[in-house]
Amino acid sequence: MSGQGMIPEAWLFDAPLFIDEVQIKSLYNAVALPEFEEESTDVSLGDLKVSQWKVGGHVKVSAADSLLAKLLAPIAAEVQVDGERSGGTTEKKDRTIHLGAVDAPERRLLNLALYYGANLTDRVWSVDGLDDLAWLADETQTTKLPKPLIFLDVASDFPIVPMAAELTDGKVVLFFSRISEAVSPGQTPPPDYPRDERGVKMNEYWSWFQNDKAQDRDTSQLVMRVVEEVVGAGGRPRWIDYRVPLGVPGSQERSLHLHIKGRENYDTGDFAYQLLRRGRKHGFRVVGTLKSGPALNVLALYEK
Repeated sequence: MSGQGMIPEAWLFDAPLFIDEVQIKSLYNAVALPEFEEESTDVSLGDLKVSQWKVGGHVKVSAADSLLAKLLAPIAAEVQVDGERSGGTTEKKDRTIHLGAVDAPERRLLNLALYYGANLTDRVWSVDGLDDLAWLADETQTTKLPKPLIFLDVASDFPIVPMAAELTDGKVVLFFSRISEAVSPGQTPPPDYPRDERGVKMNEYWSWFQNDKAQDRDTSQLVMRVVEEVVGAGGRPRWIDYRVPLGVPGSQERSLHLHIKGRENYDTGDFAYQLLRRGRKHGFRVVGTLKSGPALNVLALYEK
């Protein structure tokens, strides 16, 4: 599924590799403009159908056909209450369940996506692959507010290259030169990253990473080790930036900037092995807001 106004909701029912709680909450409040949120809900067990059977002195209650199924959909739920052994279906009316408000970033991201899908269909895109450039055809869309919400599905074997990071000690490190220095002796290093972010030289840069098999090398392992060594020595990153190529391999004359604010909450392996090595092999999914560049402020990352 891809195109303007489309939301791949199934993505959001997965545990993210990375999620930016601060940015999601800020964007949700700015775009949806909520005046209030329900703080809690009390549910009477009298509304709950109970199929009873003895398990360690408790009765297991299936909420599949109960009021809870509607409150907790699409997640099935089970609760336990005290009771006696029985073979039928009874009603329990002597207790209530107190449900507190859910303020998790995963839930807020889902609500944000649904809000865009219902009210801002011209500001949301589902993009199936980096060779699909239809979502970038209108370069004026980054000047309009709210910023477009992008669901980007990155296919396997598309390189992702680290650019820079700010570490725990406040030091900003650059990766381009370190990647060249890490190339094995006798092998040709990648060309310098071009100053002009469009054109043939950009394609030449990405071709170096795309030709792994022909050159008998593994550039995903190379960049992974560079990040492990540099970031690992300076502590968890406050932020880290990457680039991925845009277009069909052999004609990649543009690239996309990915800006990830780790806020020192994620391990080095999340930004090295999981994204650079495993992400190259299997692909990954990105949810972010589009800004000029083109670039994405990454809200969440999902593994495949």
